[in-house]
Parts: sequence; C-alpha cells; structure tokens
Amino acid sequence: MEMKPCLLEVTEYMEMDSVVRMARVCKAWKAELASGNHWKKKCQSMWGLNEDEIDAADPLLTFNQYAAKYWKYSTVFGPVRAMWKRFEAWMVRHSPGMLATLNPPASEEDLDTWEKMLGAPLPLSLRCVYKLHNGQAKPADDWNKVPFPTLDGTQEDEWTQQTGKTYHGKCLGMLGGWSLYDSHTSLFLLSIQDAMKSHGILSNHGLIGIGWSSNYAVVGKSFASKRACGDFTYMMLKCPTTREGFQNFHVAGRSLPGYMNMIVTRLEQGVYRARLGEILLHPCGNHLGATTTETNGMVIEASPLLLPSRSVPGELGFTYRLTITCKAGSCQLFLRTWKSRSDPNEGFEEVVKGQGVVGHLPVFTTDQKDGTYRQWAYASATSVEGAWGQMGGSLTFVPGTLQQPAGPHFDATIEPMTLTHDITRALQDSAGFD
Repeated sequence: MEMKPCLLEVTEYMEMDSVVRMARVCKAWKAELASGNHWKKKCQSMWGLNEDEIDAADPLLTFNQYAAKYWKYSTVFGPVRAMWKRFEAWMVRHSPGMLATLNPPASEEDLDTWEKMLGAPLPLSLRCVYKLHNGQAKPADDWNKVPFPTLDGTQEDEWTQQTGKTYHGKCLGMLGGWSLYDSHTSLFLLSIQDAMKSHGILSNHGLIGIGWSSNYAVVGKSFASKRACGDFTYMMLKCPTTREGFQNFHVAGRSLPGYMNMIVTRLEQGVYRARLGEILLHPCGNHLGATTTETNGMVIEASPLLLPSRSVPGELGFTYRLTITCKAGSCQLFLRTWKSRSDPNEGFEEVVKGQGVVGHLPVFTTDQKDGTYRQWAYASATSVEGAWGQMGGSLTFVPGTLQQPAGPHFDATIEPMTLTHDITRALQDSAGFD
C-alpha cells in the first residue's frame, strides 16, 4: 500500500515513536519512512539538527535504527541544545579560553557505562548535556602552582611578569566561581571519565554510600586556591530524580541543564559577570540582593552569595564581595562600620566597627588605568539566622593618606544587601529541563 504524499507530510509533525509504529504497517510504508531524506527532515524539525550534525553522529543508521536509539531524547534534546548554543555564543564573546575547554560529545556507550556504575538511570536531560559536550577538560597538571588572581588583579600581573606566561585556565569552570577571604573557587563541568573517578574518590572516603546514596552522579568539581578553606567543592546530581543535593557542594536548581540555563540566562541579563574569562556568581548591580551606591565620589558594590557548605539548619552562610570604585581625589580607607537586621520590621544594629577591611587600608589615587577608575575589592563572610537578613553600613576615608591627610574624613554608604536563599529564583530559571 503506497503512502500518499499528504500523509508523508503529516508525519513530519508527529512524535518519533508514532512514526516508528507507522513504519510497521507494511513494507511500502517502512521503505518510505526509512528513507534518508525523511528521517533527516524529521530530526531537523524535532531537534533543530542540520544534516552535517546528523551524518556526523551516526551516518550508517537507518531511520528505524536511529528512532529506536534516539527517540527518547525528542522532548528534551531541543531545549538542552538551545541552552548549549547560548552558552557557546557567550563564551565566544567573553571567554574564548573557556570555549576551548569544552570536550567533544560523549558516546552512548560512555553514558551507558556511567549509568551502569551508578546502578540507576541517568536523567535524559543530563544525558543530552553530555551528548553535546562531554564536560570540560580539567586544568593542567600544574594548576596548584599557578596563583588565583587577587580581586584587583595584581597577583596575576606579578606572576605573569615573573614567568612570562599568560593567565592560566584554572578559573574557567563554566558552572561558576566565587571568592571567600583569600580563597577562590571555580566549578568545572566534569567529563564522564573524570566524574566516575571523582565518584570513586568520594566513595573511598565514605562521602558516597554513608549518609549519601551510592547513585549520586558527580557532575562538577572545583579547584580551590587554598585547601585550608575547604579543599575541593563538588556538585552532585541524584539519579534517577533531577534534584541535586550538597554537602560541601555549591548547587542551585533542579537539574544540571536547569542550573546551566540559570547561569547563562543571568550572564545574558547582566546579573553575573565575567572577569578574566571566568564566571563570577557574585551578582552585579542591584540583582539578587546586591546593591550599588555612590556617595562623595565613592561607588560601593556589595554582592552576597549563599554558600550551602557554610550553612546549617536555621542559619544561612554567605560570602560577600565588596567592590570600591574611587571617582573622588586621592584618599585612603581607614574605618568600616557594618549594621545588620534579621527582621524587616526592626531597625539595624551595629555589629562591627574597626579599622580597614580584611587587614588592609587601601590607598586610592586619581590615576586612571586604561581610562577606568581605580578599583579595589575584597571578599569576606557573614551569616544570618533564619531565612532572611540585611547587612549594610559605611566606609570611612581620609583625603590623601593617613600619614598625610589633606582634609577631614568622609563616609561612603554601603546600601544594605539582602541575605536570603536563592533556590526559588533558580527553580524558576531552570523550568523546562526536568
């Protein structure tokens, strides 16, 4: 029985499993539906693949074989592929070094091996992530010999001058990075091979299988600048569900592609920023609890970030990054005052008052570097009891220097930043990837 052209056109709008069932009606229908042109058009319409991508994946598969092997991805492949394309486009513009770390696609066999090791099925959305890129290449073997940059970039400049090398890819984790005191962390998307190795390491140390189910897939790993601040940080995904858990982990959202979509969306919106090619998860401007205020020619950006590894039931732990931009004349910081509250109906209470910040009394000059104002930044930590809090205050400066003051001191306001859990926003951003 010959298939009419109009019916063949209809199949381009049908689900893959329905088309496969139609191919079993008779030999003529099977031959028509199994033709290369038809299944290529089907893949193009369903997943947005072009012919080169289809041929590169499995050039010898017939439509029936291809459908039997891949139709299960039809509902999730498109959104995950679109997310990857957006991420890659951002990397081209802002972090070519990060783009260069992306591995080629993982094979079905690699994914099946990973799944077999876990003893549980991998979420289809997770498989799609790795079918497009098998994670990132990990940093070079000498990563622990290369300094993380200080927040104002001076350490990187000094290291480059001493060694003649350019900045290293140790901070190019695409899952984001953050600062805490003099430590810095950058979270890499692991390849399947590195993920299985990390799973074995955690199992040997009793971190998986004791208090944790053995079917947690390790998908991310960070490289910290100082081991005293927490060694490595891992991201794990509970299989077969799409909920992530953390214990010394930094995770937000319901699924890996959901978390990745949250990051690229916030990068596109300017909520997160790139610095030296890395992704900083400290929010910018007035997003996600951050604040920016200009007083007396001093611009102060306060940027909080929830750290699950520093949180306990009833108390949320945060790292915050304070960036100071001097638009005034030469001056030196010499006092800090912090005030906080945990109830929006109550006033602020002074909690800290002292000299300098993290042991420094930075001096700001009128000299501009590359047409930009002089900046100085640092990262510290705080906590809030309950689920909500605010912290703000002021910094006091003296014109000139403390040794040679050029006028009376003046204050610069730190607009209160909001300290709260960010998961609800992450859940909204990750919708559509379950």
